[in-house]
Amino acid sequence: MAESDQNRFRFVCVIVSVALNILFVTNLCISRKALSWSARAAAEVEAVASISCSGHGRAFLDGLIENGKPVCECSACYGGPDCSQLLPNCVADADSGDPLFLEPFWMKNSASPNNPDGNLKKAVLEGPSVKTIHDYAYYWPHYTAIPAPADEDLMIFTMSKLTGHAGSRFGWAIVKDKNVYENMLQYKSLADSGTSKDTQLRALKLIKVVLENGGRGIYNFAYKTMRGRWTKLNHVLSLSKRFKLQEIPLHSAIIPEQLEEHLQLLHG
Repeated sequence: MAESDQNRFRFVCVIVSVALNILFVTNLCISRKALSWSARAAAEVEAVASISCSGHGRAFLDGLIENGKPVCECSACYGGPDCSQLLPNCVADADSGDPLFLEPFWMKNSASPNNPDGNLKKAVLEGPSVKTIHDYAYYWPHYTAIPAPADEDLMIFTMSKLTGHAGSRFGWAIVKDKNVYENMLQYKSLADSGTSKDTQLRALKLIKVVLENGGRGIYNFAYKTMRGRWTKLNHVLSLSKRFKLQEIPLHSAIIPEQLEEHLQLLHG
């Protein structure tokens, strides 16, 4: 009798265990198809952040609500459904601590290639009052295609990406506007005490090494190194069913073997 009760108890335990496993597996499959609360919250925030407010306001998930939907909260001196209407005779408080009323005069930084996706970017805003800084830190042939010569009004570069010496903290700018150049010099004289002699000596040595043998060595070495790393990464991720590399559109590029020919053409 006791043995029969034990068998019956074991049978019940097995049935309960199987039922619980089926319940857990079913719940897991269903929950994967449905968005979690964090994913839903992120989707809601992204939807609100994508609302266009003409650059003169913002919409917030927990902000103003109209007809059950978030609406734009305009900066000072702007109104309308999308904050595109400049209010006449508006007096802005310069001491309010809110810099948004100066948004039309903000400088726009265009990083091309962009970090971290590597895509080439162009300035979006245009007009006589727009000042764009073109960040060409990665604009070198071993990082990206060079579809056209860099010829913008204000371009900044850095040694850290050209040679990989990020710790030296050395960069330079090409400025075509003399007034902008003088303003930059004045700002630097007030903001810091200049580039250290140690950094200048390091950068000078690096530039001399880069220019050896006509400047081809750095591009050939960097091109082969980056290509080898990319090939290895592509092979590893090709074996994965969960991860893949982003698709980057193809561009025309100057490869190292063609560099000398292009330099000769540029110099006439």
